[in-house]
Amino acid sequence: MEKRKMLFGAALISAFSFGCKGLGMLFRLYLTSRMGAEGIGLYQLIMSVYALFTSLASAGFTVCVSRLAAEDWQIRGRGGAVSTTRTAMRIALLSGLFSAFLLLALSFPISASVAGEGKTLHALRILAFSMPFISLSSCLKGYFMASRLAAVPASAQLFEELCKISIIFFVLTFALGGTTDNGVLCAGIAFGLSAGEMLSFAYLRAFFRPGKTHTAVQSVSGRILGTLFPLAAANWLTSALHAAENVLIPFCFSLYSNSGNALAEFGVIRGMAIPVLFFPFAFVSAFISMLTPEISRLNAADIPARDAAVGRALRLTSVVSVAAGALMFFYAKEISVCFYRTGQAAHAVRMLSAVTPFMYIETVSDGLLKSIGEQNFCMRVTVVNCAFRVAAVFAFIPFTGAEGYLWLLAVSNTFSCLMCAGRLMRICRVRGLLTHFVFPLAASAVSGALSLFVCRTSATVARLCAGASVMLAAFLLICLPVLIKNAHRKPV
Repeated sequence: MEKRKMLFGAALISAFSFGCKGLGMLFRLYLTSRMGAEGIGLYQLIMSVYALFTSLASAGFTVCVSRLAAEDWQIRGRGGAVSTTRTAMRIALLSGLFSAFLLLALSFPISASVAGEGKTLHALRILAFSMPFISLSSCLKGYFMASRLAAVPASAQLFEELCKISIIFFVLTFALGGTTDNGVLCAGIAFGLSAGEMLSFAYLRAFFRPGKTHTAVQSVSGRILGTLFPLAAANWLTSALHAAENVLIPFCFSLYSNSGNALAEFGVIRGMAIPVLFFPFAFVSAFISMLTPEISRLNAADIPARDAAVGRALRLTSVVSVAAGALMFFYAKEISVCFYRTGQAAHAVRMLSAVTPFMYIETVSDGLLKSIGEQNFCMRVTVVNCAFRVAAVFAFIPFTGAEGYLWLLAVSNTFSCLMCAGRLMRICRVRGLLTHFVFPLAASAVSGALSLFVCRTSATVARLCAGASVMLAAFLLICLPVLIKNAHRKPV
């Protein structure tokens, strides 16, 4: 019964997640046509700074509340989970307000340093007002995940995406329809993003029924802060390093090419190629989001069952990620044209598709490690990896340009995957992952070559749809017998 409930929840979240991904890609298509690649680059710079302060406001709260509330629910019932959530929300509100005031205070020097001429100033100041709502929402999402009500945060995400896109479309099309100033357009986008975060919090809060709790706040606060600090510290540090990396990249691109296309090149890689690569991740992320609180429960009660669940999650991720990477590799140009009406992102998509499996597996492994209390290890790996990337961007990108940055992303993601997945496999005694990686890789090569041979139409959309269908059918036909045979492999 529990398994059926979890599968139904994963399917429901997948539907919401695919809806969000689809809307997000349509939104990026609209932004690309409205602002161009250079405007997308400026937008990505703003989002890098936004992510830094968002991590300061909410880093670790969702994972922390999801884990602790799940454990408390197991021991003390719903009242314990609610008490944990309410205490976490008080801490999160303080964190969100501090982050908002800090962003307002630093918006001018940050804007002057990252884009010059204050192009991002108004956008950053508008985004500051969303910080408290983001931090509070992160706690509520963790509570609903621990309560096995994952459909609530999933539907909230879709609701938020619809609100953001609708508001931004209205603002950019009607209120700012006569301007081509990318700084002004980014301020309009920031208004839509902030409004969407506020509405998303209102949606989540409407489903939260706290009732009365009697657990001592002091003891709950100690547990929360003890769990939260490693997660938050890792997120704060890595967000700062990511922001530094993203600010350095356009500057280093300009040193390499001595042209004004640095922001455009940055926008193609970070704003166009990488979102496409993670588009198929919706199903896996939905399944993992359902599984994470369950693994936290099993970690405290049934280690063999925990190990089996982790093994299934890693094997599923491996198969899906290899298939997704192969599709991106064989049809990079068609995907770029279909999503953005231009082939600009094709080379970046094709090159990074080779490490798409490592990106997926690393993301899942990181989340699963945190669910079993390995957040300190995750923090060390992430910090080392981010520091390496910042140093490499500064040292090599001025001499290699965008091509060197693509290679850097490939090396960085491979390193993180090997560290996190290796640690998780040792702790949870996972076996059979190599079969679920190498065999699908061979099947992807055969099915991809077959699809190119069969599908020779000149129409881009038709070639992509037909090629993807042939690839999927051939991939499943080749892989299913072996995967079914190894599906129930137990840890030893």
